[in-house]
Amino acid sequence: MSPFVYCGYEPSCHSGANSGEFKGSNAMLVLPEFTNDIHDLRLSFWATSTNTSTGTLEVGVITDITDPTTFVLLIDAGAPGPRGSSGSGNGNYMGPFDFDTVSVTSGRIALRYSNTSSSQSWNLDDFTVEIIPTCAAPSHTSVVVNNVTAFTAEVSFTDDDATHTNWVIYYGETGTSPANWSSMNVTTTTGNLLTGLTASTGYSVYVVTMCNGVVGEDQTATVTFTTLPSCPVPTGLTISNILSTSADVYWNVGATETQWELEYGVENFTLGTGTNVTVSGTPSYQLQNLTPNTKYDVYVRAICDATDMSEWTAKVDFRTACDAYQLPLSENFDSYDDWYSPDCWKKFESSNMSGYAYIYGTESYSGSKSLKFGTNYGTSNYGYIRLPLLDVTSLNGLQVTFMAKRTSGSTRPLHVSVSPDFGSVDNLTMVASIDTLTSTWTEVTVPLSSYTGTGMYIVIGVPTGYDEACIYWVDDVVVNYADTTGPVLTDPTVVTDPVTDIAQTSATLNGTVTNPDGVTITAQGFEWKATAGGTYTPVVVTGATLTHNLTGLTANTGYTCKAFITFNGQTIYGNDVTFTTLPDDTPEPCEAPTDLHQGVTQFGELTS
Repeated sequence: MSPFVYCGYEPSCHSGANSGEFKGSNAMLVLPEFTNDIHDLRLSFWATSTNTSTGTLEVGVITDITDPTTFVLLIDAGAPGPRGSSGSGNGNYMGPFDFDTVSVTSGRIALRYSNTSSSQSWNLDDFTVEIIPTCAAPSHTSVVVNNVTAFTAEVSFTDDDATHTNWVIYYGETGTSPANWSSMNVTTTTGNLLTGLTASTGYSVYVVTMCNGVVGEDQTATVTFTTLPSCPVPTGLTISNILSTSADVYWNVGATETQWELEYGVENFTLGTGTNVTVSGTPSYQLQNLTPNTKYDVYVRAICDATDMSEWTAKVDFRTACDAYQLPLSENFDSYDDWYSPDCWKKFESSNMSGYAYIYGTESYSGSKSLKFGTNYGTSNYGYIRLPLLDVTSLNGLQVTFMAKRTSGSTRPLHVSVSPDFGSVDNLTMVASIDTLTSTWTEVTVPLSSYTGTGMYIVIGVPTGYDEACIYWVDDVVVNYADTTGPVLTDPTVVTDPVTDIAQTSATLNGTVTNPDGVTITAQGFEWKATAGGTYTPVVVTGATLTHNLTGLTANTGYTCKAFITFNGQTIYGNDVTFTTLPDDTPEPCEAPTDLHQGVTQFGELTS
């Protein structure tokens, strides 16, 4: 086996695409012969290995290159570094090895490798042979930078020569010429404080030794570091207590700041276009007036002073909870994409699709889609769908009705259960186990009157505990009161009323909501647009009266508006109403005079 070969495997290299490889036992590399005295030479290189605990590399001198037995050991090279993912910066620096103490009068520098495993190897790269400096630098790779702040950093290093007592630290912005760097004379190897640095800036540093008051030419390896920002970014941004219209935001201070800027908006909004809030004192804030079942992004940054702000945190997103649904709840799944679950429903599936529950379009009782439940073989597999929260105080007294069939399996049943948990199916209480379904669609009715717990979430699905593959289909799910004389609520309606107070640039939009059973309305307002080619813009209205003063309109222009309300996860609209703003030359309406007295005027005076 060749003791030294070139290869093109970059992860084994310190730089470039090639390195030298040692493999096998007693492989030897002999360097070229130098005219200098062997005792004046210094060697260094970089080394990687497939296994840093296997094999040894010895540094020495060979006096007869035709006779391996003339190898004279100088030192064991030490441990190599690991291989990386590219040809840049891999391995450990080995050396420097000074040959001033080698016990031969002449010869050539040689490396001998021994390894009992033919599958392990060392790769060597970036050799340097030089004259031993008269004023050697501290240990080549010993420089470390600690306790970095925005404006300072501490430099430490190791020097094995006890006669050295003075050093110079050179430092400057990374990428600039070392000729322009700053320097600092030091008399200790630890805790040397660099000051006057610039925040958020990359620096490079190396150390040389001073011998007899003269700066040596030998230097350590250059190390880099980056100063901290002057206003650090807050950390630990989290969202908790998520409800349908609110959520609590918490974070940790970046340094000692007591003021922050928080910005939030609907998912994927652009920073600078969201809702912006300044928070003082405590690093927390409650978001309010959110839209149910909507995904939001949140960012925070520190305000350290009037001119110094941190970078924004990475965004944290969350989805608001759904509002409780009014009865009856009815779903046929036709308006959703395959593989998903309806809005405000949640699927729970065992890993790697070993159990599943999702909408799919190959089977349906009505329309085009239904819910597909199933598992592979395995007793730990399951697939469930959790229905949305219902606007009731108890599930007792309700019933679940749906169409169902089974197209695979015979023993694993379909369960209707109740869960106390919004985000888990770990504590289900089974209400009905349905195991007689066939490939024919069958109506299933499950009263919940037997359930006496406090759980508020209905769950349908296939359970664990059965070593069988199965497939069920469920369609046209309805949840309502079991007693048909119970309080079935009438949906609210909305009408768009005529527009009033029409001026050149403003008008008042009006609507009427009829809600006899007090169904929860989660949002109301208007959508309006220019009648000719415009796009609708929504306006949300709060309060009991559905009215809004619309401003910023264009004179003598036709507009269309319609009122809307949102309830039970759906939005309905009133009729379209059109109006035209007044032209520019039309005087604004004025109020009639009041408090006039009967009489006539004579010569500019009023007499009564």
